[in-house]
Amino acid sequence: MGCNWAITIGINRYRNLQRLHYAKRDAEAMQSFFHQDLHVDQLYHFSDDSPPIPQDYGDALDSHPTFATLRRFLRVRFESPFLGDGDTLWFFFAGHGIRYEDRDYLMPLDGDPGDASSTAIPLHYVTERLRRCGADNVLLLIDACRSASGRRDGVGVGEEKQQGVITLFSCSPRESSYEIDELQQGAFTHALIESLRLQGEENCATVERLYKRLRSSVPALNQRYQKPQQTPYGLIEPPTKYHLILLPQQATSSDILTLKNDAYRAESGQALAQAKQLWTRTLAIAGADAEAIEGIERLALRSTSQKYSRSTTSSQTAGHKDSTSTSQPTVSEAESKHQLAEKKARVNQSRIQLQHELEMQKLSAELDRIKNQHREKQSRYDLEMQCQQAGHQGFISEMNRGRTLPGVEVELLLPGKSSFEFETVTINAYGQETARHQRRAHRFVEDVDGILLEILSIPGGTFSMGSSERKPSPNEQPTHEVTVKPFWMSKYPITKAQWRAIANLSSLNRPLKKLPSRTGSATYPITYISWYEAVEFCDRLSQKTGHQYRLPTEAEWEYACRAGTTTPFHYGATITSDLANFDGTYVYHSEPKGANRGKLSPIKSFPFANAFGLFDMHGNAWEWCMDHWHDNYNCAPTTGEAWLDDAENLNRVIRGGSWTSDPLRCRSACRQISDVNHTSNNTGFRVVCSL
Repeated sequence: MGCNWAITIGINRYRNLQRLHYAKRDAEAMQSFFHQDLHVDQLYHFSDDSPPIPQDYGDALDSHPTFATLRRFLRVRFESPFLGDGDTLWFFFAGHGIRYEDRDYLMPLDGDPGDASSTAIPLHYVTERLRRCGADNVLLLIDACRSASGRRDGVGVGEEKQQGVITLFSCSPRESSYEIDELQQGAFTHALIESLRLQGEENCATVERLYKRLRSSVPALNQRYQKPQQTPYGLIEPPTKYHLILLPQQATSSDILTLKNDAYRAESGQALAQAKQLWTRTLAIAGADAEAIEGIERLALRSTSQKYSRSTTSSQTAGHKDSTSTSQPTVSEAESKHQLAEKKARVNQSRIQLQHELEMQKLSAELDRIKNQHREKQSRYDLEMQCQQAGHQGFISEMNRGRTLPGVEVELLLPGKSSFEFETVTINAYGQETARHQRRAHRFVEDVDGILLEILSIPGGTFSMGSSERKPSPNEQPTHEVTVKPFWMSKYPITKAQWRAIANLSSLNRPLKKLPSRTGSATYPITYISWYEAVEFCDRLSQKTGHQYRLPTEAEWEYACRAGTTTPFHYGATITSDLANFDGTYVYHSEPKGANRGKLSPIKSFPFANAFGLFDMHGNAWEWCMDHWHDNYNCAPTTGEAWLDDAENLNRVIRGGSWTSDPLRCRSACRQISDVNHTSNNTGFRVVCSL
């Protein structure tokens, strides 16, 4: 799948305009969506009090959305391309807008409505700069308004057509855009995020479906909260962007077929550049699709054949001129000129053939780049990482001796079978503790070159898989009884120390990066791991230990997570940030808001396990499962084995939520789709061993 970059801007405390209530919160909600659901590769967030933005070049960027900061950011960051075909750039703005001299303007923090031409940012300048990024898809989501109590007046804004981009405005040019106190959000943003998170057949994976839903859901939302009419308004240029797939993981086969049909039509209409973009987009979404590969190859051949035709015509014309000289040549002169013309034609033919081969080589390289875009990234090590690695080895050595380092609680482990005691806790819907129990579980400890791995015994049993809560996600339905055989499962997610020990072993099917993630010390869960790399880890671990390790099936994972519970979390009716690492600024039930740590946590950060003795099953890092992704549980197996397709399926299941997730995505029943080649800073895995 292609890369996603995003920019979010939300301004409440305007200096020269009436302040808004929820624009900043809207931008933060979009920021959360981009991180948690879309897993963007890079995000720039600007708001009243946001921290400096780390750069992939130069010093950290000031994030206060003043005129000077935003203008400089747009000018400097977008000076040269950094994305390509198949990639998408998202731009979200929540704040004031203004219409001045037939131009649309976005108002920065210090914008002066009386001097808009000098202190406001023209929307056409924004789109012109964003298009320079090189992505063939640029999407603008504009919740712009004028100052008025309880509303965002976008009167006039949206009449100026923006070339080459998709622009969705929060209201039509002659309407106003409203904030809803009960939701503490703008109506448009609330409906936007809700629409983007829809699952199943009603999802908004394409621009067309998203636009249609917003056109119906925003007016309905305003009517429900007794606000005036507000109808989102879109400018999609070119019109083929209506079929653009924004959320590849939710795209249907029909969506991909529509994209292919647009590509064929572009080819037949001689719009070759547009056809190439569409075929490339198909490849980015559908993987190594045969039709898309043939389409790109066909375009390359057409391009080289046109060049060949022009060159041949030119050569023939030159030869004809040589043979029709005004003077009458002798026979020997005529033969000599004929031979010279033939030689020129052969040289020209060789040059064209070489050019064709070079272009095909470039095409092959480009196809390889697209098909492997989400494979392992090149490891980057610097002096800081080398120092960290040295520290890891010292820590691991001390841990294996059973010693306690300052500030670190270490348990003495010995290879072989044993048991251990742990505590579980239950909380109610208000986040209050209602019970605490002392339990014991059996474990087996593997020793991999001095690095220890705890494997717990999980008893077999029958459970109800899926969600029976109010308004469950369609992909968690229907609930069904599953019987799981006994198995063993790692007590914690695989750590960086354990990963490095296995990565140092000989390769079986693919190489493994020694330290793919740069965050944290040896006891942090390993992240930036693709599904294939997790499988390679299991294979090497199996060969090293003589025990057969693999990824858990989806049924085994949910069964192990629930540990006999039927509540949304194994802790009970809800979850708090004292018990797990997730975005605690969002609440699931009636518990108070908690912390958002904003980063991964090491294992043993939280004191309570579930009834099987497993830790970190909710939050911290998503965990790969063996199964192929399916949109629902219709025809799902009931014996706990992996649900695998006969056909090649590049999508697998991840479970458990992460440090970037809201509590809804950390539930025992929650499941999410991920491409087998995808890596991110919030996805790891744990291993199981069958009895």
